[in-house]
Amino acid sequence: MSKTALVLEGGALRTFYTMGVLDALLEANIEFDYVCGVSGGALCAISYLSKQHGRTVRLNQEFLHDKRYRGFSSLLKNKSYFNIGFLMSQAVEAKYPLDYDAYITSDAQFDCVITNTHTGKPEYHAKPTREAFDRIVATASVPYLSKMVPIGNHLYLDGGIGDPIPYIRARELGYDRIVVVLTQDETYHKKAPSHAEKAITKLFYHGYPHLMDTINSRYQAYNTVRDKLKNDQAHDDVYIIAPSKPVEVSRFETNNQKLKALYDVGYTETMDQVEAIKKYCMQQ
Repeated sequence: MSKTALVLEGGALRTFYTMGVLDALLEANIEFDYVCGVSGGALCAISYLSKQHGRTVRLNQEFLHDKRYRGFSSLLKNKSYFNIGFLMSQAVEAKYPLDYDAYITSDAQFDCVITNTHTGKPEYHAKPTREAFDRIVATASVPYLSKMVPIGNHLYLDGGIGDPIPYIRARELGYDRIVVVLTQDETYHKKAPSHAEKAITKLFYHGYPHLMDTINSRYQAYNTVRDKLKNDQAHDDVYIIAPSKPVEVSRFETNNQKLKALYDVGYTETMDQVEAIKKYCMQQ
């Protein structure tokens, strides 16, 4: 019997596309044996695993301009542009409570990817409990605009630094039917960092040489996995859900209408593929 996996790329607020995809999957009752999420993709995965349709998009839209959640006020106060911890605060829980019991007892395995700043390598944490939601904070702690998150004896940042699309992880674990949700269209190609960008990386992380190496070579890792996805898709070894055209929403978008439109694209494009996704997942 096939073992199914769902892999979710990050992309900060571009994951409004992912929110639409996951709500469509919930409506179609499409579930997976394993879910692996990076950055914003991991945040989206929580409401998918708890089967709370619309929760992620509603809370993100409502608190988009809340200074406790994001912006330069948060950067000054919390040393992070996105205060991910706020999304798990009582203020948010009071209005959009997470069905924690449904999340933690979900049959699906769940890995949250974080990047160890000392080694520059990704680490995969299995379904963090509420007491370990610092892993969720860490996976969405974007470089330069977030403080490092202490976990144990190490400091961590965005999982997308170490493993931008954890497709190989799912393959290595033995999952043979893998659906990958991207937040850039299939023609996207990441550019090498400029000299100025490398200088900024050195300014921020000169004390973390392995992290600097990983950040500077991230474009190669990203493009390599995108090429592998394209090749495997041609052989029907992976199913890719990606925006049908270039996304005109930035990672730090402030326009709620544009974000909701991106959600609608993700939802509609996925609903149009429901039967194809089910057929792919059922193949032996």
